[in-house]
Amino acid sequence: MEKQLLSEALKAVFGQLRLYHRDCSPHPNIITAYQPGQILLEPAATDMSWKHGGPVGPLRFMIASSFAEDNAFFHHNAKHFGHATLPAGSHFKVLDCYSSSCHTQVLLLHIPEPHLEPLRWVLTAAEEKLIEHCRRLFDEKIHIDPVAALQEPEWLARTARPTGLATAGWQQC
Repeated sequence: MEKQLLSEALKAVFGQLRLYHRDCSPHPNIITAYQPGQILLEPAATDMSWKHGGPVGPLRFMIASSFAEDNAFFHHNAKHFGHATLPAGSHFKVLDCYSSSCHTQVLLLHIPEPHLEPLRWVLTAAEEKLIEHCRRLFDEKIHIDPVAALQEPEWLARTARPTGLATAGWQQC
């Protein structure tokens, strides 16, 4: 039964996986608080972009999700920013924290609550491949210019807060 639940969770979570990101410039203590294996709960909606360029700040959240909502149909600037969102109350598994140069990438796997338990305590081969792929992608992107739209004040305000950090502290599950 556990193998079947794990198989179903992997199909759902990795079925239509796309990569998004959001960059920010938090205090260095915030960056070191992320650890692989943590499960985080983001209390607010998560704004992120599918337009990948160089980092805008020292911290990049690379977010892997099969369930993101493309906002191009709802918001006039959405295509300009490559804007996608995840709903408030989304769960993330920290898969990797990788530093290169003066930048850090935290890889977050979005896991809807029904699939959280089967994936909570294991590191699957699919997750390991995703980690390798995202590290290579990050190493390529840190040497190029950021996407101009993602440096605009409107976008920077949307992505200023670290993912999984609530006002009162960490929202770990």
